[in-house]
Amino acid sequence: MQCARCHRWLFKPAALSGGLPVGPICAVKLGITAPKPKRMPSLLGPRIVVRVDEDQMALFEGVAA
Repeated sequence: MQCARCHRWLFKPAALSGGLPVGPICAVKLGITAPKPKRMPSLLGPRIVVRVDEDQMALFEGVAA
């Protein structure tokens, strides 16, 4: 099946326009469907997990200033 607007091949149409299948990008451009909301980027940045052993030396313990 092909998109009625851009003629790209589709596995599953996002909408029908006049009974013809329309792809997801073309459906948004035609105003048939709303665009997907974009994910908000994390304000804290990537999460880093640090494991500390009981016998592990502290990071700046032995450094002379």
